Amino acid sequence: MAESETRRERPTLAPGALQFLPLAVGLAIILAGVWLLQGEALRDLAAGLGRGPGGPRVGAPAPDFTLQGLDGNQVRLADLRGQKVVVNFWATWCPPCRSEMPDLDRVARESRGEGVVVLAVDQMESPDTVRGYLRELSLGLDPVLDEHGDVAQLYRVNALPTSFFIDASGVVREVHVGPLSRATILAKLAAMR
Repeated sequence: MAESETRRERPTLAPGALQFLPLAVGLAIILAGVWLLQGEALRDLAAGLGRGPGGPRVGAPAPDFTLQGLDGNQVRLADLRGQKVVVNFWATWCPPCRSEMPDLDRVARESRGEGVVVLAVDQMESPDTVRGYLRELSLGLDPVLDEHGDVAQLYRVNALPTSFFIDASGVVREVHVGPLSRATILAKLAAMR
């Protein structure tokens, strides 16, 4: 009698529940792997590692490009040599980009004529969309348009916003994935020669 009472008190799984255990374990392993790979990819991107040919690496020359501004003028990265350049890849639909835009704009305004250029590279949007966005946020930035995403592909940009800090000799000194504050931008610029 004592044995049957013990058997009744022991909790049991619902019929068929064990068949889902391998599925749940497998899903947990896959999710953990994806999480680890994403973290590794972001670390590699920030460190300038793991890029294919043509992708910029920290300590290497920044690949040159020419893009058109909203005013119709061409902007060539190589023409900015002699100045520190922040190349920021962004889009109007990107919430983290929106959060950093006022700080990027402020640094751009404060740094004009001081050997610093903030080059805001909009990703695959129309000039009218970008103009409306600038008006809405009261920004004075002079963005350039990467209408087909070619420059983002050249720079191996995988997330927005992504910023490349390029020194006066045209060498990539740092890559930052995610939004930037004014203080962070100024600190990164000050750390460059």
